[in-house]
Amino acid sequence: MAKHADHEKRRAAFAEAAFRILARSGLTGLTVRDVAREAGFTTGALVHYFPSKSDLFLAASEHAAIVVRPRMERDEVEHAGLEAVRHVIYDALPTTAQARDLWSVWLVFWDRAKTDPVIGRLARVRYSEWHGRLARLFARAQAAGEVDASMDPELLAQTATVLVDGIAVQALRTKARLSPARQKALVDSWLTSLAKTP
Repeated sequence: MAKHADHEKRRAAFAEAAFRILARSGLTGLTVRDVAREAGFTTGALVHYFPSKSDLFLAASEHAAIVVRPRMERDEVEHAGLEAVRHVIYDALPTTAQARDLWSVWLVFWDRAKTDPVIGRLARVRYSEWHGRLARLFARAQAAGEVDASMDPELLAQTATVLVDGIAVQALRTKARLSPARQKALVDSWLTSLAKTP
């Protein structure tokens, strides 16, 4: 059992190191040698766990999901109605250094998904998970009487996805440089427009 735990710990160390390098230097910086050095192991040890650069890239993207998923799960449980939607969307915004790193890696992931079918499938899984969480939360907000029942939770989830993606691209890839406060204000404005009036 201890050996298995050590095995998983080492895999996680390599995945986290690959994630940090991707966030810092993009795909061109993701070399076996640099990831091994970042993780504090030999290149031979890394190749034992991740035979190809593609495997390493996938592990780095999974590390990104592992970082943000528990936060969203917690907010989904701890908050109700539109407040749960708000907190989960906030979790996805690039408002902190860590969140900007997550988005930097996700943008590289997007680019690879166009040409790599394995990464493309994983990208669809990630979006499906995100979309499902949002649709579930919007349906809960409707059940609580906070959002008009005539609205489609699936469409609301898709709109939220487009809003978050757009904010991230504007904040990270244009001169807009949206501040964290401005990012949240954009989300708040949209959610306020959905709130059911008495």
